[in-house]
Formats: sequence, structure tokens, C-alpha cells
Amino acid sequence: MKKIIFALSAIATLFVASCTQDQITELGTNDYVSVTLTLGTDHKLATRAIGDETFVNQVACAVYDAKGNELTNLKQVVPVNGDKATYATRLAKGHKYRLAFFAYNSEAEVYDVTDLKNIKVNTSKLYSNDVRCDAFTAYYDVDADETMQSINERVTLKRPFAQLNFGIDGAEKNA
Repeated sequence: MKKIIFALSAIATLFVASCTQDQITELGTNDYVSVTLTLGTDHKLATRAIGDETFVNQVACAVYDAKGNELTNLKQVVPVNGDKATYATRLAKGHKYRLAFFAYNSEAEVYDVTDLKNIKVNTSKLYSNDVRCDAFTAYYDVDADETMQSINERVTLKRPFAQLNFGIDGAEKNA
């Protein structure tokens, strides 16, 4: 028994001696918190829309600080897999944030999501009853208290403006 205690004591001494004070301090100060948000729709669309979210294939994600300034290095466009997407990032502890999301069909080339505060619509690509023009949006506010621990939440995206049906299709427009 004495040999076991002596061996454990020796191992502990070697471990402590191998760590410098800087390494211990570095391990003890974690200034960031992990954020993982699962993005999806509620599948109970409260509109008379003929389309659904199945044509959405990407989600543009942006992070804004408490003053509304975008943190451009945290911007991502994530793919939709099945009926959901996952946005993962790291945020500085002790700060407030607003995370914004815009789900759309990138192949339709309708939306320019370079700036989520000012989404541009390519009207030359809008056609009557084209469900690929459908979009969903949401935001998630993070309080300063919440950034003290990791965040793992589900965010439900909804249509920002019901479904817009345009009165003409490509052939009608050309005629």
C-alpha cells in the first residue's frame, strides 16, 4: 500500500513540475464560449402557401454585437441537411449578441445575402409560383449572462413575409 501511495505521489509531483505557471494560467482563462444552434422550420407553416421548406438549401448566418455592428469574421453560409442546418461558432464571454439567419435556395439566384440587414432581391429571377423563391428567417438574442456557458439551442425559422405569388411567369414576362 505504501508503494502505491508513493508511486501516485511521485507521478503527481512530476505532472505539477512539468506545467509552468503560464500554462496553468492559460488553461484557466477561457475567454470564449461555444455556441451551437440547430436551425429548422416548425413544419406548421401558418400560411396558405403552396410550397414548403423543402427547397431551402442554405442558411446565411451573421452575428451582431450589442451596437448592431456585424462581426464579419463570424459570418457563415451553412448547408441544409434534411430539414435542418447547424451553425457553430465561438463568442466572447460576457457580451450581448444578436445572431441572424436567412434560409433560402441558392440555386434560384433570387437573394443576395451579402448583408443580412439589407438583403437584395434579383427581380429578374422571380417567377409565378416558384417555391424556390421561398425564404425563412429568425434571430437569436444572446444575453451577456448566457455567454458564460456553452449554448446549444434550437432556433425555429419562419417565413418573413408569407409567400409572395407573382402574377407572371417567365413566358408571360417575355410576351
